[in-house]
Amino acid sequence: MRLVSNIAEGPDPDADAYILAVEAASGLPLEDPVKEAINAFVVGCKADASPNSGVSNWDAIKQANFLCAAPNLAGALVPLKGVAVGNNNFVDADYSRALGLQGDGTSKFIDTNRPGSSDPQNNCGYGVYMTTPELLTGNRVLLGNKDAVGSAVGSSLLLFQTGPILFRAKCATTASVPAQNTVIGYKGTYRASSGTFFYRTDGVSTSASVTSDGNLVNDIHIFARQGVDFSSVRLSFYHAGEAVNLGNLDSRLTTFMSSISSL
Repeated sequence: MRLVSNIAEGPDPDADAYILAVEAASGLPLEDPVKEAINAFVVGCKADASPNSGVSNWDAIKQANFLCAAPNLAGALVPLKGVAVGNNNFVDADYSRALGLQGDGTSKFIDTNRPGSSDPQNNCGYGVYMTTPELLTGNRVLLGNKDAVGSAVGSSLLLFQTGPILFRAKCATTASVPAQNTVIGYKGTYRASSGTFFYRTDGVSTSASVTSDGNLVNDIHIFARQGVDFSSVRLSFYHAGEAVNLGNLDSRLTTFMSSISSL
């Protein structure tokens, strides 16, 4: 048994498989409190209902990484769910176990290797957990995609633009919240219908009456989008997939980050 025995419900098999994979990639063991925090997160997400009937948040998340908690960067790049990611220019010095991976604002990003069109046009969910403030210059993408000539039709996006944070979910029209660049924590979106999407930041979820207008095939990137608009924040988690309950996921991630804060 890989997890400590005082977990009343026993180790979750998905959490246990992830822990084994992280330890193998990093070449180092995870501490029992970290294993417990991972297990609690997975079990909690399985208990939380997504906006789609009969589907849990865990089921809805198709691609995710804890960009934190692992003993080193190699371990942090192991996906919690989904396929192996592409690391573009991150090195060990960019990594903090307690806070996550640090962007440089110029060249570093993660390719999730998940095309945006993998998720249905009217059933999608994306998000990140931000642990440091963002700069107030130009476009700074936390998560996003766009096409080769810059069209935003059918795109998904979490972006800072000289202060406000802008959100998209399979649409060119954005919803925004001002003065958010220093607000750390979970930022996310979901769409479960054609005419409305929801976005969350600073513990508040809001609806936007914006119709989806396409389903862009380009990969979802973290810290940038298609080689431009690089972020300088530190991120500890991202997810991509179908619609999730933003509030519940926010709560699970906040608890997780508190659990590993002493690393």
